[in-house]
Amino acid sequence: MKPDQCSFCNKRLVATASEKWLATSGELIAVPKSEILYIFAETSKGEVCLCEECYKKESLDDFNADDLAEIHYQFGLEYRESGCSSKSVDALHRALKFRKTADMLAAIALSYGDIGDHKLECEFYRQALVLDPRHFAASENLKNAAI
Repeated sequence: MKPDQCSFCNKRLVATASEKWLATSGELIAVPKSEILYIFAETSKGEVCLCEECYKKESLDDFNADDLAEIHYQFGLEYRESGCSSKSVDALHRALKFRKTADMLAAIALSYGDIGDHKLECEFYRQALVLDPRHFAASENLKNAAI
């Protein structure tokens, strides 16, 4: 169940469109999209919905380091999906201050590739592969990187 409002400011997040995503099970699911950028993050306090405005206010003092890593990571993914790769890089760097995973490193590499910094793109793919030598996306994307 996904709430229709920000867990912090209670702003209503009305879906204006939807995207079709393929779940790992092979099921096609519709993901609602709103004019207001927001994320869902699984935290130690349960699933929270956070709008971009509340995220920018940085009123996240009640969350632990793992929660903050997840919140910043989810915004990094959402920014990239919305075509804001430089904001994605910023959010993902914030996530990496709390926790480093191969998925996070591969995500930031992809965003660096989007903005044309192929040197950093390759560097972050390599870092992802140090953490997880079998990380498929990092391995394949490194092969296809523009350097």
